[in-house]
Amino acid sequence: MKHCYQLFTHEAEKCPAIHEKSPGKGQFPHLCFPVVDDLITTPEDPDHPVKEGIGYFAYAVPQEEFQETVRTFADQVESILNETVKQTDSDFEKAYALYQYFAEQYSYDYEAYNMMQTDIQNLRKLTACHVFNEASGICCELSVAYSYLLMQAGVDATVMMGGDHEWSYVRINGENYHIDPTYALNGSSLAYFMMNDAQRENTGFDRNEFVITSCYTQLYDTPEYTSDDDTFSPLWDTDYEAIDRECKTLSVRRYDWETEESTPFRFSYQGF
Repeated sequence: MKHCYQLFTHEAEKCPAIHEKSPGKGQFPHLCFPVVDDLITTPEDPDHPVKEGIGYFAYAVPQEEFQETVRTFADQVESILNETVKQTDSDFEKAYALYQYFAEQYSYDYEAYNMMQTDIQNLRKLTACHVFNEASGICCELSVAYSYLLMQAGVDATVMMGGDHEWSYVRINGENYHIDPTYALNGSSLAYFMMNDAQRENTGFDRNEFVITSCYTQLYDTPEYTSDDDTFSPLWDTDYEAIDRECKTLSVRRYDWETEESTPFRFSYQGF
């Protein structure tokens, strides 16, 4: 399976996403192509790299080094996608497969988090590449890594911020959803998967503080992004066990704290 990699130069006025309020378009370099974050500069105006819908950059390293680093990164990302995502997967199945992959393969970088609180001067640079290279990270890295993989797999995704935390925001079948890969780590809970605004608030984040990351906020009023679909609410108090792509069902298990018993059931995601 080959995947397409693009830099962030983009003619915004030609992109229907402005009108469709699609979250994954008009991204900054660290979101749409995280490997270049250390390899380029934005000489025109670093704080506002997008002019009239086009982002400009210059090489910060020799072009040969840039190309070799990008090739290595592309092979790394392609390997992850080939391991997790099937060519016939729907967007929902891609999101689920990568969510499970993060839960099983990555861990939280508590050392980096603690340094943010006590020794930020010596904190390493926070990038999605650290997640891919070291199999660990903190929320601002994990969310970018997850959203980036989704974009490369053809799913519209970006990053949402709120309350000193960052998570992924995706658009599937015309609906927006919150997915928090950080809270997926080292577990099997689906409480943070395919959330709507109400469920995101239930997990401790005020929707009035939500900020979506997009270059368009420099050029246009920030659109109102709404996530109100509750199709996946039956999953939010369950743990996943298996997926049946042929039957379009998830095998999950709900734990009853009163009886201390676990009840299995199947959730149908037909249409997704």
